[in-house]
Amino acid sequence: MKKVIMGHRGVGKTSLLKRHALQFIDVPHFDLDQEVENRHKIKIIDFFKNKTEAEFRDLEIKTYQQIKAENKSYVIALGAGFLIENIDSEDEVLFVSRVTDSDGRFFLNRPRLDLNINALTESVQRYHLREIRFRNRADFIYYMPEGAEYKNAIEPKILQYKFVIEKAYYTLNKNELKNISQILKNYKQIELRTDLIEKNDILKITKQYRNHDWLISIRDSEKFEIDRKFTIDCDTQYLSSYGDNYSIVSTHTNELSKALAEVKPFENRCHIKLCPMIVTFEELKLGHAWQSQDPQNRSFLPRSQNAKWNWYRLLGKFQQKLNFIRGFNEQSDQPTVFQWLSLPNEFKNWACVMGQPIHFSRSPLMHHDFFQTQKTYITAINLSEEEFKKNINWLQQLGLNQAAVTSPLKDVAFAVCSQLSETAEKLKSVNTLFFSNDQISGHNTDLDGFEFLIQKNLDVPDSQTAVWGGGGTLPVIKKVLPTVNYYSSQTGQLRNEIDFSIDDPEVLIWAAPRMQKTLWPLKHWKIKKIIDLNYAETSMGLEYAQQLIEQDASVQYVSGLDMFHVQARKQQDYWSKK
Repeated sequence: MKKVIMGHRGVGKTSLLKRHALQFIDVPHFDLDQEVENRHKIKIIDFFKNKTEAEFRDLEIKTYQQIKAENKSYVIALGAGFLIENIDSEDEVLFVSRVTDSDGRFFLNRPRLDLNINALTESVQRYHLREIRFRNRADFIYYMPEGAEYKNAIEPKILQYKFVIEKAYYTLNKNELKNISQILKNYKQIELRTDLIEKNDILKITKQYRNHDWLISIRDSEKFEIDRKFTIDCDTQYLSSYGDNYSIVSTHTNELSKALAEVKPFENRCHIKLCPMIVTFEELKLGHAWQSQDPQNRSFLPRSQNAKWNWYRLLGKFQQKLNFIRGFNEQSDQPTVFQWLSLPNEFKNWACVMGQPIHFSRSPLMHHDFFQTQKTYITAINLSEEEFKKNINWLQQLGLNQAAVTSPLKDVAFAVCSQLSETAEKLKSVNTLFFSNDQISGHNTDLDGFEFLIQKNLDVPDSQTAVWGGGGTLPVIKKVLPTVNYYSSQTGQLRNEIDFSIDDPEVLIWAAPRMQKTLWPLKHWKIKKIIDLNYAETSMGLEYAQQLIEQDASVQYVSGLDMFHVQARKQQDYWSKK
């Protein structure tokens, strides 16, 4: 084995390398950054204080070449800035990607590379510079879920390429042709698109592997003679070039009404694939109703700009014939390999975490094994308060059985419940739902999580503690800390009538979201510890901690992960009892 793992800064290459090593114990594994430090007796964070990035890249390449020369077999996790053109052609390249890569990330223990711009701006800019290059060089791509360090049975199958996907097509990219033998083992159904693969290559592949289940998708007007043995999908705008030589008619027209009009003449003549851009739940319901009228001959595959309908595409496994797996041709609504392998064989019901934004949530993976034991699965739904109110009953009709609720939906979730736990009633807030027939039951586990976080990390008197922001979490925080000072994150003013403080606070509990209106805490404060109720890598609490640590390395930062873990375990307890 000669493999390198590449990906964006902070994606989790080092931790993935350790998990990869558990699957291939006879192969030496190397973290390139660690090897640079060990072999050259330096600390990378100190190196950048006196040296340039170009000098560091030279050290990286030298170390990479040394590892290759010393080992016949290896796996190397590369730094995000490693010069891709220096990856040896004999090395298999695994690109690890997370949905949060494009958001950028803050780091407390890594060197800044460009001090002339904001740290988050720097991270986002480097993402855009590297993303296309990573995809073009990679042999395989692993869409790693958020919170992948949680142990699960799916990832080892992916890392070892020991998985088989049926009932969903994998769209092949031209860069993957060299790996076709491995891809054929993993995917029983493969799509070959004429706008992605040269027609000569399509003819060659289908001839060589004649017995495989190929879907030939016509995406240009050039005449193309294809063996009728294979499934042929022709987009409506190219039908004039192909006569009746198709088994599927598809439309990718963005507007739903126009897309429905385009395919109407072909109803009852062939299978129809409807792939419009869907913006609202109202449009989604119309598309769903259309598909439900004839599920054997209709497939509805909604698209969005932000993976809004990924949860619906997962349901497709159980309600329609045509489904697609996300590959190199990024379509964020399509299920990832990890998601598809997490689905049960038969449909029972499903669960979700819901909120806005939701893409960074670790809940799907945190609850993964819990729902696997129930022979069902959990996904994520991005929806606003208004969308929640209008569609919660419809989601229940689709089979939604259990839900974790996050901001900004906890108040509206409370309002729709017909049965409430004692804690939810006291807090007037719900973060856990259970659906049974026409009844919606609600509970809140935020108090359990916050109590644990504070007991573990708050070690100064209340008079030296302040809360910044709070919003919907204020009732929870005040139950635990009634005599600390509460500040509005949008005005910087005290919320409470009585000023409990004696001196400037030493501990700041960060409870504010990332918003344009969110202010930084008072400049004269000498904060020694930040307890962040968020765990997102773009949290303003994390950014504030980074600013303080640059001035004083003794400042401590505590993320909200412990709070989240306790909340999640208590949610599972509640669902189990229900």
